[in-house]
Amino acid sequence: MAEQRGGSTDDLIRQFKDMIASMGLDEITGLTPALDRAMARAGARAGSGRRASLRQPRRDSPVVMRVRMDLKGAKPPIWRRIDIRSDLTLDIVHQVIQASFEWMDYHLYRFSIGGDPFDWKSECFRGPGDNDDSKARIVTSDEVRLDETLAKPGDVLHYVYDYGDCWDIKIVLEEILPLAAGSPAATCVDGRRAAPPEDCGGIRSGEDLAEILPDPAQFDVDEVNDNLSDFDVDEVHDNLSEFSSGVAGLELRPDLAILIARLTGKARVDAQARAQSLTQEPLTSADEREQALRPIMWFLQHVGTKGLTLTAAGYLRPVDVIAAAGQIPAASWWFGERNRESQTIPVLYFREGLQSIGLLRKVKGRLDVTKAGTKAMSDPDALWRHLIERLPAGKAGTFAGHAGLLLLLQVASSPPGAKDPYARIAAALNSVGWRAHGDGLVQEHDAMWADEHTQSILRNLVPDGFSPSDGSDHSYSRVAVDLARACLVGDRAT
Repeated sequence: MAEQRGGSTDDLIRQFKDMIASMGLDEITGLTPALDRAMARAGARAGSGRRASLRQPRRDSPVVMRVRMDLKGAKPPIWRRIDIRSDLTLDIVHQVIQASFEWMDYHLYRFSIGGDPFDWKSECFRGPGDNDDSKARIVTSDEVRLDETLAKPGDVLHYVYDYGDCWDIKIVLEEILPLAAGSPAATCVDGRRAAPPEDCGGIRSGEDLAEILPDPAQFDVDEVNDNLSDFDVDEVHDNLSEFSSGVAGLELRPDLAILIARLTGKARVDAQARAQSLTQEPLTSADEREQALRPIMWFLQHVGTKGLTLTAAGYLRPVDVIAAAGQIPAASWWFGERNRESQTIPVLYFREGLQSIGLLRKVKGRLDVTKAGTKAMSDPDALWRHLIERLPAGKAGTFAGHAGLLLLLQVASSPPGAKDPYARIAAALNSVGWRAHGDGLVQEHDAMWADEHTQSILRNLVPDGFSPSDGSDHSYSRVAVDLARACLVGDRAT
């Protein structure tokens, strides 16, 4: 039984009953309004379950939302008018605001609908690091799209940045416009006056700003748009939308088509869009592909028809690790002695990757070549076809399967030599509802570990003359791009 100041709950109930017993009817009736107000306050605080969300359904197709962003309390007014894609998540909208007001993204921020960001009645969406001690689940800005907060002209989204200086911005939806092909994710179309600089102490009058700004009345729409172009405001959805248009007219594997539809909000790929990306001629010749396949073929031949004995822990023996490290391209950039598989990660992931796609298997303490592996060890065309059929390594519809598909998608639509796209992949996995460690958002390292076997195979497809642009194994050759494109096309079982 909970204890309260002035005695136990039972004591308080008895005192209340004694008080009521000594009252007349008029006195008791007079208590009713006060009791009603107290009950209403208690109900508002405690509630009867979870409060209904104020978020709107996501639009089926993205549009341009013309919004006006006003810095509250500024005299004369300081504002920006921005055309912004409706399907951007609020963490990207935050970047747009930072670029529009020329701030440096040093501090915490949060968005809200239904009221001020610090009003308990509003629904709040927080930026990274903005936590509290309550057990309630915090909704973060990268989980919510702009079109879930603004639906019709006149709707308001609140934003506050830097809880010390407290830059409070009111975002009002003014107009909904069609989204033209190739249009940027965010464009400034108008505005007035320079914004207060970062860490200047809070809102100031025009006269005060004149003491810390060269020209408080200065506003240059071209300069703001230059700032916007410095940020990757396109993020995942623009990249995927462009890619889905690029593969129009092709028969995509069903699991990829479904994933693209979920990520872009499109039920189908636009059949009128011009085919590009995957319809291009192969980047490499048959000879280059054969060169790039040599590490896989060597590994299969090294295991051979008799197989390899593994250690008691199930790893390759040191002698085999040393031999493999001399043949696997990614291992050439690895540090250390490269004689223990558990400490030579490129060899470990490569071997596990070949197992995951059915070229190798473990049987009673030995590593053996499968029937498919036996055929592929001396036939590069058979090996190429096997890779096309079995990648990505993760099972369809699983976290690893989606991560692998997204890796293939990004490699296929990127130029050769591009580095790992795991920030985009993590954002895309979050967009389709995946979470890591309970309710935690998927981070770059989660996405990387999820499809480590697919990435290991792609990274090690290195023809003669290929040199990673950053001096490590974190980039993909022309052969890897060709393979990724081939893996994404065709009628596959999901």
